[in-house]
Formats: sequence, C-alpha cells, structure tokens
Amino acid sequence: MSRAAEQETYNELCFYTLAHGDPSFIHQHVVDAFTAQNANEHTKPIGLTFALVGLYLHVEKKFSGKQVQRTHMQLAAHKGPWPPFDLPRDRGEIRVADVMARAGQAGVPLRVLGTTGGDALTLGAERPILVKTLQQRFEDWLPAYMAGA
Repeated sequence: MSRAAEQETYNELCFYTLAHGDPSFIHQHVVDAFTAQNANEHTKPIGLTFALVGLYLHVEKKFSGKQVQRTHMQLAAHKGPWPPFDLPRDRGEIRVADVMARAGQAGVPLRVLGTTGGDALTLGAERPILVKTLQQRFEDWLPAYMAGA
C-alpha cells in the first residue's frame, strides 16, 4: 500500500475513533500506534517518545486512552530536549487496513461517517473539512503547548 493510501486509511480510522462514544478514548491508541510505526527522520523526538510511552502504558500497564492522554499532558511539563531514537527497519506487518479488516471480521461495527478524498473529509451535505485542519486540532496541540504557544 502506498504512503498516501496508508494515510487515507488512517484518516478513515481516525474519523471513526474520534466519533466513538467510548470514554476510554480509543483514538489515543490509534494515533500512538500510527506515529510509532510510521516514524522517520523527520518525526520530532517528542512525538515518537509520546507514542512509545503511550503504547507501553496501554499494552503493558493496561492504561486506557484517556489515561495515556493524561500521562502525555504530564510529560508535556518537561521542557528539556527529547531523546532521539534509532529507528528500526522492521516495524511489523500489521497496517491500518489490516486492523480495519479484522474489525469487520470480528463484527465490530465500523460505520462510514463521511468520505475522504485527498485532503478533505465530507460528512453528508456539510462543507468539507480539511484533513490537515483535523490533524492540527487533534494531534498537533501538544508540541505547540510545550513550546508555550
């Protein structure tokens, strides 16, 4: 799957998880997993640190997404430099499309909330929302917060 197609599938999953009514905030796990699996030389160390901490807390300590989010907010108080990571070549074989396919096979209702096409999400007859705007609002707030913006 191409990088663009992977991003598109990730966006679809994010639209579902953001609209999901579960107070455990499952969206946090999706963001952390995608960030860790797709990190590259351009990924900011803080983003990868938060993703890895979030995944560790969820998998090993059974933290909910809401608990991971609170931990991220506590970590945000750290103003020093974040450590760089040597990125492994192999990040595993499970991709976003695999998760969505398994959810369907398991009977987890993934419903289409809207459609994405390139750079926008359209919900019914509403005006399109730019994917970049959604990413900025839901994912980019923490680095800006840490920088004192």
